[in-house]
Amino acid sequence: MSNSSLVTYTRISPNKTVMNNKKNTHIVIHHMAGKLTVEQCGSVFAPTTRQASSNYGVDGYGHVGLYVDEKDRSWATSSREIDSKAVTIEVADDEVGGNWHVSDIALQTTIDLCVDICKRNGITSLNFTGDKTGNLHAHRWYSSTDCPGDYLYSKFPYIASEVNKRLSPNYTVDGINYSKVYDYEYYISNNPDVKQIYGTDPAKVFGHFIEYGMKEGRKGNDVFDVNIYKDNYEDLRKAYGNDTPKYYVHYIKWGIGEKRVSSYHIVPVTVRDGIDYSLVYDPKYYWNKYEDLQNAFGDNYDKLLTHFIKWGMVEHRQAKADFNVDVYKSNYHDLQETYGGDIPKYYMHYIKWGAKEHRVADREVRKANVEYYIIKDGDSMLDIAEKYETTVDEILILNNKAFAVGQKIRVK
Repeated sequence: MSNSSLVTYTRISPNKTVMNNKKNTHIVIHHMAGKLTVEQCGSVFAPTTRQASSNYGVDGYGHVGLYVDEKDRSWATSSREIDSKAVTIEVADDEVGGNWHVSDIALQTTIDLCVDICKRNGITSLNFTGDKTGNLHAHRWYSSTDCPGDYLYSKFPYIASEVNKRLSPNYTVDGINYSKVYDYEYYISNNPDVKQIYGTDPAKVFGHFIEYGMKEGRKGNDVFDVNIYKDNYEDLRKAYGNDTPKYYVHYIKWGIGEKRVSSYHIVPVTVRDGIDYSLVYDPKYYWNKYEDLQNAFGDNYDKLLTHFIKWGMVEHRQAKADFNVDVYKSNYHDLQETYGGDIPKYYMHYIKWGAKEHRVADREVRKANVEYYIIKDGDSMLDIAEKYETTVDEILILNNKAFAVGQKIRVK
């Protein structure tokens, strides 16, 4: 059983009961009866003399503290029975006394935490009934206390409603259910600009996806990537062109049923992070040449390119018929002096400069003995090139440095 990834502070309390088979089906919300931070709340639960704890705490800044693992029973609700099947949450007040008001950010973080708890524990809905028949409970039902305070307690119906919107959201617009291409948690986590503008309002965030996100080609979940979907299928490009939202709709209506692939490329790709590797990398050549890659990656061209970038170049693998890195290295002394044994740099040199300089990488071009010449006063590079039956460009490539009288240069 895991704990929430929303946790920003951890101090495990000794006041707990270790359990082997705890199944969390309920959530009990308390209040701290004070303006405590998660660190201060952790200190309250630290002494064994306190004989109290909770699984989590939420402070007025929206921070989340972990004090007892979800797999264990906290000592929170004055009821062994409910604590043995519940995740308990202490929420800080921002007003002492009166209605014990809590901040908006503390309330919203509590909702976020409840959603996370429900998802990880398989709680399909959070029900507040005003009594113990639901699964969202209040401490005040189990002992003579006003915990949680009246303000937070009055928000229980709202908390349950907001949690359930995110557990069972309605993503249908004009008869189309976008849940196959959109997930609120994924979208809000991967688009901080959207979160900054719309906060964590599920309806507004989904509205952004419908109105702007699809037009901008944004990913709505970890399964559907519209740019990959578009790259993979020529028939869709012919049908929809640059009308990006139509690719989302096609996938929902027909693509899933047709088992079309949208999460990885099934067509060759050569570009990654703005670098086009096509001068040294031909996906089909690479796949056909190495049986281990065929067995490992099947038709996933994204993983194939990743392998080439991370390991193929390091391993001197040949990924294109007219580029052999060992031949390229052997052909050019200037590159050997510059890059030594850093093999990936030879690939990158060819991509950036070598091809433009018409350097040769598919065959050995210098079988003759190496020859050098010492530059004399009055020499011209053209005279030297003609003397050794070569070209000025070849001499420049071999030496890769400025020339001066008395300098020894390689001419062959």
